[in-house]
Amino acid sequence: MNLLVLENKLRKCGYNEIEAKYTPIGMDSFLYEDLKSAVDMWVERDVLSEVSEGDYTTSGLMKIYEMKYPAALIFIEWLRDEPEQALIALSCKH
Repeated sequence: MNLLVLENKLRKCGYNEIEAKYTPIGMDSFLYEDLKSAVDMWVERDVLSEVSEGDYTTSGLMKIYEMKYPAALIFIEWLRDEPEQALIALSCKH
């Protein structure tokens, strides 16, 4: 994935300069194929693919916790890798 293309897409999504510069690094290194595919679909076709982990979905995170789509994808990966920490952080936001 071209990081500059992803950076520009994030700016269009409302990310500030610092967020847009550093967020692509994490998104480019996703370990899970469904997350990689979701990023590609979002960047190339502006499609928000539904990704889930347990009871959490990208659309639910966006609606309930007001996350932007990239943040929801990053959270799903964090939830898979470090569920206890991710859920603690999520409980502080709500």
